[in-house]
Amino acid sequence: MEVTVAKRGPRWYFSFRSPYAWMAYRDLTDHYPDVAAEIDWLPFWEPDAAADEELKEQGVRLPYVPMSREKHLYILQDVRRLAKERGLDMVWPVDREPHWEVSHLGYLVAEKLGRGPEYIAAVYRARWQLGQDISDPEVIAGIGRDLGIDHAALAAAATDPATREAGRKFLELIHRDGVPSPAGAVAARPGSHLGRPRTPPVGRRHSPGSRRRSLQEREITIVGGGYAGVLEVAQELICGAERTIDIVHARVPDASEQRERADGAEREMIYGAKDSVSVRVLSSPALLNESLVEEQFGRERAVEVRVARVPPVQALVVDGTSALVVAESAVGRRASLIKSPEVLHTLHTLFETVWSTAVPADERVSFGDRDRAGLVQQILWALRGGVTDEVAARELTVSVRTYRRYVAEIMALLGANFRFQAGVRAAELGLLAPVAVPGRRARG
Repeated sequence: MEVTVAKRGPRWYFSFRSPYAWMAYRDLTDHYPDVAAEIDWLPFWEPDAAADEELKEQGVRLPYVPMSREKHLYILQDVRRLAKERGLDMVWPVDREPHWEVSHLGYLVAEKLGRGPEYIAAVYRARWQLGQDISDPEVIAGIGRDLGIDHAALAAAATDPATREAGRKFLELIHRDGVPSPAGAVAARPGSHLGRPRTPPVGRRHSPGSRRRSLQEREITIVGGGYAGVLEVAQELICGAERTIDIVHARVPDASEQRERADGAEREMIYGAKDSVSVRVLSSPALLNESLVEEQFGRERAVEVRVARVPPVQALVVDGTSALVVAESAVGRRASLIKSPEVLHTLHTLFETVWSTAVPADERVSFGDRDRAGLVQQILWALRGGVTDEVAARELTVSVRTYRRYVAEIMALLGANFRFQAGVRAAELGLLAPVAVPGRRARG
């Protein structure tokens, strides 16, 4: 097989073995698809004994070190956390007899047949989301069938002399470029590299798109100074707001933050905004500030508060032009001041999407509210029984819209993804006492 290596432009070395490489791949393709379409993709793997011996004869030493048990356990925990942050469902695969040539040399065949990107996506999914053994030629053949290409050639790639020779040349290139790890390294030219194992890469070509991405990097800065520093930046943003302030309140502060917080300081900042500014707060159910909600009754400039299940993050978006985001990272709490239009657009879209289905805080159903306990019980029975919204709302003497809001909050509180699951989960938790079910006769 003939191997062509680009002389110009960035190269992306990928590994199907590494979970960090998988996440770097997802970050790249999800957030920078235009970059992914332009760069050159080169596989990086631990060679088998025969290939390793040939490489050593050429003076090639690849940067692979056997992993200790302690490091393996750390990576297992770290990767699960990172996958959760990204909303990725993953299955940790078991490598009984790993032979990495099977999957990585299969890519060379798929690329030659014009389905390289699709093959990469399918193999990553097979390994990290389905838990399949990608060292099994039959698994690779199945991927070939799904892609509509020569599955027999894919399955035989690891034993085909021409393909193995092509793979050896790729591994030599890795050695020349000095790639540090198979987790999404980019080489702009021989002798230089950029290791980005947990963040999406940025292309280095002098195109308008790359200049825009480079500018975007400069428009995201880290906020230091502990929680006091975060409050200082937040106050500046709020005082400078002209039109809108959108807040996400869903991250539980750690003990050090609790000590730094002045009682009511955040609320006073919100109330200190200009009269022309509308304020919206999106809170997780567990962190909802009840006193803030109660204070809005009768206020001329009420803060609109809604409740929804959202990721554990604090965010402040002002006028759609600046944002302050506080979230957990691999090194602990991280606060970032964002002025990048692309990132701000994404934040705005996410906020509006969640806000549109969130429950107004003053219309919530509370399991601890005795006056509404009976209503909650009836709704739970209706959910479990599959009663239609219209029938249930009519028999509960509430509007369909109000009924659906009640249902949305109940599902959020129960951590249910669909209605029947909410009813079943309520039964498992012992929340369902015998009552008259809307749309059905009461149980005798």
